[in-house]
Amino acid sequence: MEDRAAPALENEQVFWELGRTLLWADGFVLIILVSPAEDLRRRTVDRLRRLLVSHGRSLTEIDLPSRCRDPLREIISQAPPDGSPLCVTGLGACGAEQAGLPAVLRAMNLRREQWARELRRPVVLWVDGGTHDLLVQEAPDLVAWSSAIRTLHFVPGRHDAPPFEALSPFADGSEFAALPLAHAQQRLAALQDVLFDLEAHDPTPQSASTRFRTALQVVALLYRCRRFAEAADLAQRMRDLAHAEARTPDEARCAAWIGLAQAARGRHREALAAFGDALTLRRALAEREPEAFTPDVAMTLNNLGLVLRSLGDLIGSRDRQEAEDLLRRWLELEEALGDRHGQAQVLHSLGNLIGSRDRQEAEELLRRSLKLGEQIGHVHQQAQVLHSLASLSGSRDRHEAEDLLRRSLKLLEALGDRHGQAQVLHSLGNLIGSRDRQEAEELLRRS
Repeated sequence: MEDRAAPALENEQVFWELGRTLLWADGFVLIILVSPAEDLRRRTVDRLRRLLVSHGRSLTEIDLPSRCRDPLREIISQAPPDGSPLCVTGLGACGAEQAGLPAVLRAMNLRREQWARELRRPVVLWVDGGTHDLLVQEAPDLVAWSSAIRTLHFVPGRHDAPPFEALSPFADGSEFAALPLAHAQQRLAALQDVLFDLEAHDPTPQSASTRFRTALQVVALLYRCRRFAEAADLAQRMRDLAHAEARTPDEARCAAWIGLAQAARGRHREALAAFGDALTLRRALAEREPEAFTPDVAMTLNNLGLVLRSLGDLIGSRDRQEAEDLLRRWLELEEALGDRHGQAQVLHSLGNLIGSRDRQEAEELLRRSLKLGEQIGHVHQQAQVLHSLASLSGSRDRHEAEDLLRRSLKLLEALGDRHGQAQVLHSLGNLIGSRDRQEAEELLRRS
């Protein structure tokens, strides 16, 4: 576990640095981000988009085509006029149809100052390790001139911890999500003094609401400063007070914060219990005042789904039945939310998990996931599900499995995902080895 904790924590630190930059940068900033896997990049971009949306901003993704010889012109042609931050992928495939990537990078190096003049917004340039090495070799001035170079680390068998912006249980404290750490620490110290004075010198009923609001802001800042145990303890103390005074909305808020802090500590069962309590309280409130509390119910459902996902990942290898139960609960939550992205993801995970026990249901789940991926236009998700379907049907119908793998490969080639291509090429080569040894050898060499 410790071997995974350090790179996972580094990924979180990189994420928040990116988030602050994309939210608050004034004018052009170039960040070169090295990511070892497409799935890790996709999850990070999805988190960044949710963070920006929660602050009223948008994020634009631009995938450079393989025919591209001038990335700057291509980016400008696709960038919206609103000045929104950009995430740019596909650099490693540029120039494939012309002079090659080195020539493209050398031209970028010579024209680096035009990027600042013509883009005037934050830009995250995503590259893999090989492209980064070539970038350093062919465009050293551009690399030195960039604002930062950061690396995401692959963490085997682990999803990122539920992020603040996805789990934020209510409006109080959301303004602290992207606050620079030094500023958050200063605000925390000041508010802790205020809270101490309120509790020590003004314990009157009239000041109760002020104390409560201040306490929850302290909880939010403790979370921002990664002092999760203290955040959980203070939220629990405030929850006990709210419960004693029958202030149900405040008790629900505190329960949600307890879930958030416990999830960040890796205590997924405690987080699950706290979010479950928050959901029960908020559903009761929503029955009486739908307009006021239904959004809180939806947010709590989302929180529960994220924790169920993390818990299912952790126990899946040692208790498949419990992992299956958790995934089915997660699926119910995603369906209640109407989140097709989430449904596609959990259907894929569930189909993979039960494939060895119930092949027929697993195939139905995977095909539902594939259909949702097609509806929402998530090409990478479609490619992954096609690969999973091929693995499931390989022993039963090798012709169908081959067709599925070739469809997956075609999608991955269009995306420029070389890591995914290597996996599918390896599976395809092994599948057709007994039928066409020559092509199988070619595929395996390509992988």
